[in-house]
Amino acid sequence: MTLLIFILMLALLLSAPIKYCIVGQKQVMSFGKIKVSWLWGYVKAFYIYDSQTGFNSDIKLLGKSISFSRRKENADASKKKRFAIEYFMDTALLKKVIHFLKETINHIKPQTFVVHGKIGLDNPYDTAIAIGIISMINLPSVNIQPIFDEEIIEGHLKIQGKMIIGMLLMLFIKFLIAKPVRNIVIKLIKNKGDKSYVH
Repeated sequence: MTLLIFILMLALLLSAPIKYCIVGQKQVMSFGKIKVSWLWGYVKAFYIYDSQTGFNSDIKLLGKSISFSRRKENADASKKKRFAIEYFMDTALLKKVIHFLKETINHIKPQTFVVHGKIGLDNPYDTAIAIGIISMINLPSVNIQPIFDEEIIEGHLKIQGKMIIGMLLMLFIKFLIAKPVRNIVIKLIKNKGDKSYVH
């Protein structure tokens, strides 16, 4: 019975969507907010920027705010990071990483993507180039007005979407068991300096 309850709880956690919302504006006063909610709003995280008050973050669990402190990275952690970065120069691994990122982005891509604003750079030519690049996105919800006689960047945006932890976990496991990644992870765990692995 206990095992069945555990399995049901785990399935509930993995299938519960994580919803995210990003809003922001840049005008006389700049403002930005990132909101992430999970388990139907029982877990929430906020990251807010205001040009007057600066940055502020908050995490709420069952309605109660909690805070986390960032631990200082020790020398061993830095060494492991440098050791891991060296492997990213490998072509086979890079291909797997790019494929993993594509699948992840495809899963978490937003359902709402709205950008309205105006842009003017230090000369009309650069402004035209910027507008041309933006128009290549070809999204009807993106509306940027070019300003050729003034240097200005103003506007607001709204991005909303959701993701499923279970799906992200499956993609990550699929990435980890791929042969180039699997071999490298094993060597990272063992902390060996040998950069060669069997393809």
